Amino acid sequence: MKKLTVYTSDQIPVLLENPPLGQGGEGVVYKTRNARLNGNFVAKIYHPQERTDLREPKIKYLIEHAPQLEATNSAIFPEQPLYNQAGDFVGFLMKQTIDQVDITSLCSLTPSAKLDASWHKKYHRYTAQGVGNRLKVCYNIAQAFAQLHQSGKFVFVDIKPENIKLTYDGAVSLIDIDSIQIAENNQLLFAAQKLTHEYSPAEIAQLDFKKEYVPQHWDRFSLAVVFYKILFGLHPYTGSCQPPFEQHVTNEQKIAKGLFVHGSQKKHFKVIPTPHQNFKLISRKLQQLFLRAFEEGHQQPNKRPTMHEWMEVLTQTKAFEFKSTHTVQNWELQSLSSAHSNVQAGAPLPSSPQAVNSAWQTLQVKLNKNIRLVGMVSILVGAGIIFGIANSSLSFNSSDAPASERLLTMGTFHDGVAWQKYSKDSYIYVDRWDKWAINETFEEAYDFADGAAKVKKRGKYGFISLQGRQVVPFEYDYIEGTTLPTGKRLLKVGQGNKFGLINRNGERVLPIIYDNVWYNSKTGVIELQKGAKFGLYDQEGVELAPFRYKSRQEMKQQTKRLLKLYHSIK
Repeated sequence: MKKLTVYTSDQIPVLLENPPLGQGGEGVVYKTRNARLNGNFVAKIYHPQERTDLREPKIKYLIEHAPQLEATNSAIFPEQPLYNQAGDFVGFLMKQTIDQVDITSLCSLTPSAKLDASWHKKYHRYTAQGVGNRLKVCYNIAQAFAQLHQSGKFVFVDIKPENIKLTYDGAVSLIDIDSIQIAENNQLLFAAQKLTHEYSPAEIAQLDFKKEYVPQHWDRFSLAVVFYKILFGLHPYTGSCQPPFEQHVTNEQKIAKGLFVHGSQKKHFKVIPTPHQNFKLISRKLQQLFLRAFEEGHQQPNKRPTMHEWMEVLTQTKAFEFKSTHTVQNWELQSLSSAHSNVQAGAPLPSSPQAVNSAWQTLQVKLNKNIRLVGMVSILVGAGIIFGIANSSLSFNSSDAPASERLLTMGTFHDGVAWQKYSKDSYIYVDRWDKWAINETFEEAYDFADGAAKVKKRGKYGFISLQGRQVVPFEYDYIEGTTLPTGKRLLKVGQGNKFGLINRNGERVLPIIYDNVWYNSKTGVIELQKGAKFGLYDQEGVELAPFRYKSRQEMKQQTKRLLKLYHSIK
């Protein structure tokens, strides 16, 4: 593999190790090798089209004006510009982050599968110890940005979880510094390079961030979104709206209209996902910071809390336990014995969970005394639909089939409908209000996809529509997969020990007379077994090779050239 060499401004050669550590829209990041470099460094090499006239002076400004930062909870600033052999600017050197992950790992309802069990345990959202550690992370992030904001020169603009790195112990590092805005006395020197809409405030509609000065209160909004996601696992504007805002399905659209789920416009939400209820459990002071960021700050951006205000409140906030919307997987929690622990956000992170009781018990009784639902709810933001949270305890009011009398499991909501286990051997379909969507029970039921769902009824499989009408007749002992095919693709079905193929409309394309069928949906080629012989067809019913082969392997070997010709024609 070709070795790449770049040079510092002092003509010190720096070897770039292949393969690169990663790449993005602006450039490629390489690990470096040079005995004269003190420490672990990486190099960001810009793509040729990104090497604009302003890149080099901006990097030099960042190097010369880097603020005095703490050893932990800081930002990774450029340290040296880099040049090619011809002396052209190509990128810069910066310190490498070691043993860190970006905080997207903590920003979803389900912990990242990439993290091992020790991370899951330490930052578990539904223990007081885990919440305490998450509060500490928020404090550390606020501290890092407070240092960045202190000089008044820097506004990050593109704050998002991917740009914040985290160690197991909770220390944070801000990356992507070369893309931030630089200004002096509110006069723009170097514009920000990019932004992410779902972390940007409503004033994005009136401000051209690539040409105009972006005030610091922009960052305050973005960080409040990040803090909310770390604590609650979802975006603060996530939910489904009703008229006149039913068309506002993305977080970006709802931010523009100030549709914060806990704000004055809460009445416009048709569905607010259950995890938002944990907002009621945080301290009043912490609630007020979020309300200032999203509610007051919508009209008056200067009302958004500063990093020092966040740090002060987080330091005073004791750890507590959130309402669990997930079952514990892969490891067992210790028994819970007290509703609050004494871990504070400004204190060192403890190394193991402490025993706590559920602070939700009293609140849950107030919310709903009888209805307990274990299921899956997810948010399809792009479609504005509520969707599954696996194995969650949720509260609903239902007039049909009281859920308090049975333990339920659910599928994922599609088109407003999800399957639900009704009894030991029966399933139903319900809407988002836990009411029967289809007035019928089934022996097996699967998620809807493209308006149809596979079910089992009276011992036979078929497909039904959202209205409960039969799409594929209930006459099959076997149907491969759980969704209907799209376009010209076919679906393998079976009766007894014989198999065939049907299309999306349930029409038989290949009769059910074969001992086995192997259908390749990508190529359209069908391998068939009838008795002891094997043959080839395509999905349009054209015979490619007669039933004369004694084994499938022999057929594959002897029809290679035939299939190559067939594919070239197709």
